[in-house]
Amino acid sequence: LLIILFSWLGGRFSFVFIEDVIKRDASVKVPFATNREIGNSYFLFNLAFIFIYLILLGLIVFLCIISCVKSGIFNTDAPSAKQIFQFFLILLPHLLAAFILIVVTALIALVTKDFVLPIMFKDRIRILRAWPKAFGILKRHIWDFVIYVFIKIGLAIGAAIVYTLAFIICLLGILIPLALLGLGLYLISRSFPSSALIAYWVVVGVIATPIFLFLLYCLISLNLPFGVFFRTFSMKFLGRLDPQYDLIVS
Repeated sequence: LLIILFSWLGGRFSFVFIEDVIKRDASVKVPFATNREIGNSYFLFNLAFIFIYLILLGLIVFLCIISCVKSGIFNTDAPSAKQIFQFFLILLPHLLAAFILIVVTALIALVTKDFVLPIMFKDRIRILRAWPKAFGILKRHIWDFVIYVFIKIGLAIGAAIVYTLAFIICLLGILIPLALLGLGLYLISRSFPSSALIAYWVVVGVIATPIFLFLLYCLISLNLPFGVFFRTFSMKFLGRLDPQYDLIVS
């Protein structure tokens, strides 16, 4: 139920994010309501997409287990080198099938998020009508799309490195002062009588909780510039391929 709830919220907020990036605004309430129909369409597509992916992946794993059992390698305590080699030969096609499934799934997810969603937003259409439009555009610019995929992979790797370093630096910058503050509060608490300790820590907790939540929010928000950049990058690329979908005014 939680997965379904957050998938539904994610589907709706995907369009909230697109609208906010285009309008350079941070509104939530109005875009959340106006994008209800297309957001729900994306949500239902995601549910079906994830279900089919898990079914296919489970089928590959099931067939792999059946093949390994039939090979008899699990029936011996000390398999020979030949049996181990045969086991890897049996495993290899299933691993290849799983790899192909993951790559195809990643490409479908990338096309959906980077191209189908902006088309849905621009034309106010459901996802099954937007997919043929996105496919037609990419089909006419197949090599541009291939280059885009490799560029995005490189940018994603670079962004992950920068984000990780920034997160570690900010985390240490927060934890060290918090640790010193906690030590100071503990030393202060030792001067209080035992009867007043509960009240003391309650007051500290009431004051510290909003501060802690604000700092946590700041850590989470470190990812926002990267999200805005990649959302803008994909929409500008789509606008280059088809000017009618150039949603961001330079």
